[in-house]
Amino acid sequence: MVRSAPQAAGPRLFTGAALAFGTSISVTLAHDDQRQAELAIEDAFDAARRVDRLMSIYNPDSQVFQLNRDGFLARPDPHLLVVLEQARQLSLLSGGAFDVTVQPLWRAFDEAQAGAGLPTERQRR
Repeated sequence: MVRSAPQAAGPRLFTGAALAFGTSISVTLAHDDQRQAELAIEDAFDAARRVDRLMSIYNPDSQVFQLNRDGFLARPDPHLLVVLEQARQLSLLSGGAFDVTVQPLWRAFDEAQAGAGLPTERQRR
């Protein structure tokens, strides 16, 4: 859904809302042409949905979910490889403070906490 904010002559503000990443997202842009604004907003939502389909930690069909579950991907998407390489670089630059590999450990602690315990040694690996 795209809405336009009333304004004087010149570019108007257009806002669209959608669902992605398990939450609501919105895009606001300024443009003279409503149709072009609607197309640009829909392009932004399409891009967000592509990232969500590839990198969701909640969707069992996403490669990130599968990587976290299985520990490997037979044929990783090239876009995912770029993101993982950038994450590796951030980890190096931050001295390990940024760790893209932490999701399985979070899940292990969540599961253990539900049972009022700690993750096993195997789960912590």
